[in-house]
Amino acid sequence: MRVPGEFKDISEIEQVAIVRRGDRPVFVRDIAEVADSFEDRTTYSRMNGEASVSLGVVKRAGANIVDLASAAKEKTAEHQRNWPAGVEYRILSDQSRDVDLLLSELQNNMILALILVIGVIIFFMGIKNSLFVAIAIPLSMLMSMMVFSLMGVTLNMVVLFSLILVLGMLVDNAIVLVENIYRHLEMGKTPFDASVTGAKEIALPVAASTATTVAAFAPLLAWTGIMGQFMYYLPLTLVVVLLSSLVVAIVMLPVVTSLLLTKPVLKKKQVKEPGIFLKGYKWILTWAIDHSVITSFAMLFILVGSFGAYGQLNHGVEFFPETEPDRAVVAISAPDGTDLEETDRIVREVEAILLQDSAVETYVAETGVSAGDVFSGGGGGQARNQAKITLNFFPHASKALSDETPRAEDSRITVRRLREAVQEIVGADIRVEMESQGPPVGKAISLEIASTDFDQAGEFSALAKRELAKVEGVTGIDDNYRVGRPELRFVVDRGAAKRVGASTGEIASAVRTAVNGNKASSFRDGDDEYDIMVELAPAFKDDLGAILDLRVPGREDMELGTYSIPISSVATYELAGGTGAIQRVAQNPVVTLSADVAAGLNQNDVQVAAIAAIDALEKPPGVKVRLGGANDEQKETEAFLITAFGIAVFLIALVLVAQFNGFSLPIIVLASVVLSLVGVLWGLVITGNPFGIIMTGLGVISLAGVVVNNAIVLLDYVQLLRKEGLGRKEALIEAGMTRFRPVMLTATTTILGLVPMAVGLSIDFSTGAIFWGTPTGNWWKPMAVAVVFGLAFATLLTLVVVPTCYVGSYSINEFLSSLFRKKEPETIIAPKNTQATAESLQA
Repeated sequence: MRVPGEFKDISEIEQVAIVRRGDRPVFVRDIAEVADSFEDRTTYSRMNGEASVSLGVVKRAGANIVDLASAAKEKTAEHQRNWPAGVEYRILSDQSRDVDLLLSELQNNMILALILVIGVIIFFMGIKNSLFVAIAIPLSMLMSMMVFSLMGVTLNMVVLFSLILVLGMLVDNAIVLVENIYRHLEMGKTPFDASVTGAKEIALPVAASTATTVAAFAPLLAWTGIMGQFMYYLPLTLVVVLLSSLVVAIVMLPVVTSLLLTKPVLKKKQVKEPGIFLKGYKWILTWAIDHSVITSFAMLFILVGSFGAYGQLNHGVEFFPETEPDRAVVAISAPDGTDLEETDRIVREVEAILLQDSAVETYVAETGVSAGDVFSGGGGGQARNQAKITLNFFPHASKALSDETPRAEDSRITVRRLREAVQEIVGADIRVEMESQGPPVGKAISLEIASTDFDQAGEFSALAKRELAKVEGVTGIDDNYRVGRPELRFVVDRGAAKRVGASTGEIASAVRTAVNGNKASSFRDGDDEYDIMVELAPAFKDDLGAILDLRVPGREDMELGTYSIPISSVATYELAGGTGAIQRVAQNPVVTLSADVAAGLNQNDVQVAAIAAIDALEKPPGVKVRLGGANDEQKETEAFLITAFGIAVFLIALVLVAQFNGFSLPIIVLASVVLSLVGVLWGLVITGNPFGIIMTGLGVISLAGVVVNNAIVLLDYVQLLRKEGLGRKEALIEAGMTRFRPVMLTATTTILGLVPMAVGLSIDFSTGAIFWGTPTGNWWKPMAVAVVFGLAFATLLTLVVVPTCYVGSYSINEFLSSLFRKKEPETIIAPKNTQATAESLQA
């Protein structure tokens, strides 16, 4: 068929478009119908059962999602005024709202943490002194925000949580400094002299303690991959804020205290007695120093015993925390070759279930759309045998607005119920997948089955699917092995085609045009352009005989004239089954079998059970099975965090060696890091949290930097007192009593800053509402628990065990020195007093 040029209306097409019947041209209107119609339907879309059209807006990299969403809403509301009556719209997924709610929740947590931190400072230091410490918070935050602005860093979930984590830490330097300045003021010095002397005395240990914390987080800046891109802002935020707090404490606070601090007025003959806590602490410390061997062995027993107890009482291991999802997706995959209408019939069965479930607020069903990456934010590729239904649950109580109905149950329970319900539907593979926070890491269970024979890999995959179905907790089992896809293959007899002068290209083009249609030209109607499609009438598209009767141009060998011949004379057909896409690894075909883990179950435990079930199967020769997906990302993350922890300890050791000019004291301080793991392990057991590869791992690395701070301040003062002539025991007790308040304060502020998140408490200060177990809080909870319990136990180590270890290390050093010291010949000098006795000589 020939349709030259572009046309303005259908009448022109009928007059100009011609075909050839033999050698005689015939107008289209004489042999076919020219109709102004719609393109063949390729998808169906419904929202809550009513026909709909979905529109997704994707922001450019670097754009502000809140501003973009606001502009999109304004434009939509503006255009709605011109829509026909009965056409309505609804915003189903608004990431800007998610961002606003997330920021609001984290801001509320920060306000609560700030109140607790300021409250404990006032309680221990009084209102006047606490104001000097409190001023470090806004100054440090302001300096940090200036640095972030210069670096182009914007606020996000990770940055805000990092600010909560560091909130209790950034006042540590200010607490130690102000407390030391005030101590000198109580000794009778002027505010100026007290500020200068106190700052000079504490500047080096404070800088060293900050350097150790920065050294703990600095290796995390080299984190690569998906995890590194997601968690990069945590170490960056902590490093920037801690360095800012150091500048504020050493440079700005001494100036403020020298101008505003007033000398305390003590009554005549008033002597400041230690409180009951200090008296109790002094008795415990004295006993521990006097019984250093017993104390050391007791701590070693507690360490070993805690690891043994955790092995029996632990709650498993997880990669990322599981939280309540706000959305879920039902992915539907019918057998290959299923037409659109049959797929849509299955979709309507699923919709009937969703309509009866009161926990589902809205849903959008899209038939003919590949589920693919179900939470990619856009539509997948077209596939007539696939569909996806996006579910929106009612908002969590902490996220619901005043005019919204909060969800009545945990959305994970809803997903579990829906999974059971859709299994009753036959004719398709149906999966219900939850939306998860954090970066995409693949399926919880992903098996790569490799073999030189693709069909052999597919057969083993089918066997593995049956075995995985028997493992408790394994859901949504699927693979990418596709066979039996019905195909109608036309095979051209090249010899026959050559004899009649028919082109194989003409034959293929004729078949394709008949079945799928072919764009011949186009015409314009105002600003709109319409395609002119040539195809067989619908009644003949599914008629194989009609397709075979189509004619293609041919010619006689000795003549230039052409004539038409039926396709059936030069081609045959056969019905066959084809395969889908074949993936290869190292040139071998690979079938990927994937599955999810049911909500509420530990992912690693289910993984272990799944691998055990697969390993028990007898594998055909040449078949290899490897666990990939999320497991690959988990192993990579584990390896990086272990390396980062080792580098952090090494950097901390360098700082300690430089600070104490030796190795014995740094070993004592680093030993406290290992012992702090006791608090982490028991914290996980008590709170019922599994050991999180990401969150708990980051918590342990955080402890490595935080735990050593108080030990540095304590031991540095011990060394100062020793230089002033105090004995070993007296120096330890005096240092412990002097540093008791700043050590307790710095630990308490850091702990209280994270306690709300560790217990799942969130307060909306705009409404006064109190919530427990918010999704965001639950996501960060494992890290908060690790830091809170680890630091609480480490504080006891700093105040009691570190001085005890100091005594032990000193005794060991003396013993080693006595072994290697060269013995001098013993010389006895007679005393001048001739009445000296043997006792006096021995004395």
